[in-house]
Amino acid sequence: MFKYTVRESSKISASTQLLTLENTSGKHFRFTAGQYAALHFTRHGRRTPVRCFSIVSSPLQSDVLQFAARVTGSFTSSLSALQPGDTVYLQGPYGEFIVDSQDTSLVFIAGGIGITPYMSLLRALTQRQSTMPVTVVYACRDIFDVPFANELRALVRSNPHIHLTFMIGRAGREAQLAADSRRGRIDNEFMDELLSSVSSAATFFVCGPPRLMSSTSAYLLSHGIAGDKLVMEAFGQRKLGAKTNASTAPRRIYSLTAASVILGTALLMISNLVGSAHGSAASQPAAPTTAAPTTSSDNAAAGYAPTATPSTPAASSPMTTQTYQPPMSTVS
Repeated sequence: MFKYTVRESSKISASTQLLTLENTSGKHFRFTAGQYAALHFTRHGRRTPVRCFSIVSSPLQSDVLQFAARVTGSFTSSLSALQPGDTVYLQGPYGEFIVDSQDTSLVFIAGGIGITPYMSLLRALTQRQSTMPVTVVYACRDIFDVPFANELRALVRSNPHIHLTFMIGRAGREAQLAADSRRGRIDNEFMDELLSSVSSAATFFVCGPPRLMSSTSAYLLSHGIAGDKLVMEAFGQRKLGAKTNASTAPRRIYSLTAASVILGTALLMISNLVGSAHGSAASQPAAPTTAAPTTSSDNAAAGYAPTATPSTPAASSPMTTQTYQPPMSTVS
């Protein structure tokens, strides 16, 4: 568990809040660009549920973490209400939505708040002065709600190896689009154009809404992109993500997340029942014991895949009473 203090909370788009945290735990939080963390805090005297968010900041930025959230519900509303000096607790890092040492060319496809893990990746690549070609395609529903638009353009200016295209779904004909922006969605026609313009050895990363992930992965797989060249992270504001076979990723993520939570809950309840039965037997040796049926609780607050991020994970770890471990099948 890591303890952080809110340094700043600011609105970076019509619906997106950026939270900057400073480490006050006395131990260093080490992570790889593209990973996520589980966080919670206290609100009105109560501990909040745990939610998972992609880390926006670069791992080269010591002891300061940033998270961005689209404010859509009670948890993200409470998150956006945090003030400088408030305490946030983190666990992690988790996820495998990361660049591999064997990758030689990258294509990042993002939708909506699914841009968050890419911000960490792009910041780190730029800071390390990487010369690896990176093509970024960012699909946004509304021209007036594009998180990180200015910083993305600044990264392009700092790193000539990054090529950026915004795909704007809602942009009236009267709107003046920048040279790096296009009207429309990421459809097959656009994907034909994209595939012809990037290296045949490129590794494709996909993070965003389920429909985008499903259609994009289906297109890539049907056009000869190998499974190990397709990295996905099913994303929402509590994702679990990781490299896996892209064609089955979303279904595996949700099933493994649910199975992990159910298994962890069942094991805990069985343990409690056994302990109770032993105690009862010790005081009344002749009394028979009856095992009550166990129930499962859907506490999937920390299990959106991703990584909950949104994504593509590998094996799950059950929760235990000692340590919270988000299910990792394996992104925000």
